[in-house]
Amino acid sequence: MAPTPSTPRVLTLTLNPSIDVSTTTEKVRPEHKLRCSSALLDAGGGGINVSRVVRELGAMTLAIYPEGGITGSLLTQRLAARGIPSAAVSCRARTRVCFNASDTSAGHEYRFILPGVRLEPDELASCLDRVDAELTDADVLVASGSLPPGVPEDLYAQLTRRVRARGVKVVLDTSGPALRTALGSGLLLVKPSRREMAEAMGEPLQDLRSLAAACRKVQRSGAAEVLAVSMGSEGAILTSSSGQWLGVPPKVEARSAVGAGDSFVGAMTLSLLRGEPHDVALAWASAAGAAALLAPGTELCSRADAERLRSQVKVTPVE
Repeated sequence: MAPTPSTPRVLTLTLNPSIDVSTTTEKVRPEHKLRCSSALLDAGGGGINVSRVVRELGAMTLAIYPEGGITGSLLTQRLAARGIPSAAVSCRARTRVCFNASDTSAGHEYRFILPGVRLEPDELASCLDRVDAELTDADVLVASGSLPPGVPEDLYAQLTRRVRARGVKVVLDTSGPALRTALGSGLLLVKPSRREMAEAMGEPLQDLRSLAAACRKVQRSGAAEVLAVSMGSEGAILTSSSGQWLGVPPKVEARSAVGAGDSFVGAMTLSLLRGEPHDVALAWASAAGAAALLAPGTELCSRADAERLRSQVKVTPVE
């Protein structure tokens, strides 16, 4: 379904984008030439993936990111081929390439994430200026992914305050110092994994009870209006002033885990923008995350699969 002017418009920022290469091989063994299937090349990076999901789910989006060299040009071409509006900011370093390989005999997936290229101060300023220029028509900014070399670790905190001053909501999906420094800066939604939450809290959070308690503490501190912590196949916990819920998606035969978290973020962002109750937002997000597992390689969730799985998500209050 094509978006209409009345649907939410989601602006995304990906400061560490990549070309994602995906292939399969029969068996991964050391010191052997691994004969692979034809490679699939796609535009990748947290915010870019969210834009892909938002467009698939029928809303409007614009992806902002730095691009450099022949790989940066390819990234923009791949977005255009998918019908994703983009605003690329030219940079001097070549956009990185990440690699995903699936072992068909064992069913294992191997993901090789190369470090991002350095983003120079003038290039970062150009990216932020482009965000400013696009805020007038945006309902939300989704800042997602790691920060590349050359970017201050509190950049997302600075950006959130800058965007909120313009009356636009902010969703953040990142980790480490970039996450810790941004909590409490006025976020609509933040979505760490359980591991990222544990690192931010300095606690193991290995059981559901301790994780739920930590989530309540963080959300009540004003870290974000909505805190959603993903737990892989165990589901996700959503915490807000309205309550706390556990969402458990149906079991599916996973083909690839690439973009499952980004699919979760995209679907939840749209649900929150539409004013749906938070338990409903969790159900949609969980369905989209599960739908992404069904897709091969660098493909993300399909709208048909997300809608089909929605009724199979079990959402229960956390006591």
